[in-house]
Amino acid sequence: MEKIVLIGTSSLAAETVAFIERYQLYDIIGFTVNENCMKEDSFMGKPVYPIESLEECVDKATVKLFCTASWYNHMNRLRKKLFDELKEKDFTFANLISPNAIVYTDDIGEGNWIHDFAHIGHGVHIGDNNVFRMNCVIEHESVIGNHNFFGVASVIGGHDFYGDCNFTGLGALVFNRVAVGNKCIVGAGAALKDDLPDYSLCVAPKPFIKQCDEEKIESYITPAHLNRSVDEFNEMIKAHRKGENK
Repeated sequence: MEKIVLIGTSSLAAETVAFIERYQLYDIIGFTVNENCMKEDSFMGKPVYPIESLEECVDKATVKLFCTASWYNHMNRLRKKLFDELKEKDFTFANLISPNAIVYTDDIGEGNWIHDFAHIGHGVHIGDNNVFRMNCVIEHESVIGNHNFFGVASVIGGHDFYGDCNFTGLGALVFNRVAVGNKCIVGAGAALKDDLPDYSLCVAPKPFIKQCDEEKIESYITPAHLNRSVDEFNEMIKAHRKGENK
């Protein structure tokens, strides 16, 4: 089994571990984060390496990487930064593809996550570092760039074009032959029939489209709850479950 190191030690990293181990996709040998973010030297029983010296810790020829940084961070800005910096150092990124996904193309780059029951149609081109969540559909002959996120049950029609660093929410629908630029948001439940230029927002229930600047569009995908730490969220969940058991 090929070896992999996961970038990040968040709750999303724990979810990624569960996914990889459930389908026995890779042998997880450790995690890596920026040195100034290292709180402990291990996570989930595996070593944590500083990104700055990762080349000295693992063999690039035999170990792949996967980025678990959240897409809820300035339109995938952090995911893109980590991916680009480590590609410049000649690391290879793994694709995580569920055996329950239906994938009709081999034209797939690196670092993509294709989750359970996603459907990737015939002739689709997929770039690097994209996330396709459960039951997501990318129809035939569409082109998907890099660092994009597609939420649960979102549907992208045939012959569509997506640029880079876009966010498509839960249950969103993009009609056939639509072009979406860079850093655009198609909100949860929205139905998009027209092209979107860079830094555009399309939200439901009525199709409302607004063009923004880069700073403004990024602010929409950085919810306030991200200011809470993973530990704070875990404490909230524990408190809720304790209340249910009373």
